[in-house]
Amino acid sequence: GSPTSRPATKIFLDTNSLTGTIPSALANLRSLQALDVGYNRLTGPIPRQLGTMEALLTLDLGYNGLTSSIPEELAALGSLQELFLHYNGLTGTIPEGVGNLTTLSILDVGFNRLTGAIPSQIGRLSALAVASLGTNLLNGTIPTEIGNLQALEVFILDGNALTGAIPTEIGMLGSLRKLILEYNMTGSSIPTQIGTLQSLTLLNLASNRLTGSVPTEVGNLPALAQLHLRNNLLSGPIPTQIGNLAQLEELDLDDNGLTGSLPTEIGNLRSLYRLDAKGNGGLTG
Repeated sequence: GSPTSRPATKIFLDTNSLTGTIPSALANLRSLQALDVGYNRLTGPIPRQLGTMEALLTLDLGYNGLTSSIPEELAALGSLQELFLHYNGLTGTIPEGVGNLTTLSILDVGFNRLTGAIPSQIGRLSALAVASLGTNLLNGTIPTEIGNLQALEVFILDGNALTGAIPTEIGMLGSLRKLILEYNMTGSSIPTQIGTLQSLTLLNLASNRLTGSVPTEVGNLPALAQLHLRNNLLSGPIPTQIGNLAQLEELDLDDNGLTGSLPTEIGNLRSLYRLDAKGNGGLTG
């Protein structure tokens, strides 16, 4: 082009029915800040060479047919703010180098076939607002380092094989609005520290192996609109403090071992339109 032309900074080729593999030569576009090839039919691996595109702020490869593992080289994208790899066929583990992406605000690797544990290095992502890791084959425990994620608003972990206890450090996530942990194998009791999450609107811990009673501290969540605890091993009474949840719309306690009667305080919940508490043998009223 003419001497006044500038290098491309953004490429948007999403929803274009592109096929074939992602060309590694894209890495030559050193000034590129956004690469969006989501919603196509791209196949093959993610080229390691993309890790040299140091100007990238957004990398969206979601909704394709990409396979193989997430290249460790992507950890070199020191300016990256948004990484979308969801709805592919990616395998292998989440690279520990993800902890180097300290400017990252969105990490979406949901709906793949990723295995292994959530790397503890994720705790270094102080700008992370959305962590979407759901519908994979992740195992191990939720790292205690998540307590460092002060900016985290949405934490999606559903549909994995996570075990162990929900870390008490969850109570340090002051910005958290949605916690979705449904369909895992986490056990032990629900940490009382959940009661400190003043911004929490959605708490979904359904279909795990949680034991003990529903903590009374759940009543301290002023913004809570949905509480899903069905299909666990919870016992004891339903805390009367649930009557404090003025914003509550959905309460799902099905298929646990809860006892006692439904608290009359539930009658205070003017916004409640769905209450499920069947499948609790010892529950009356």
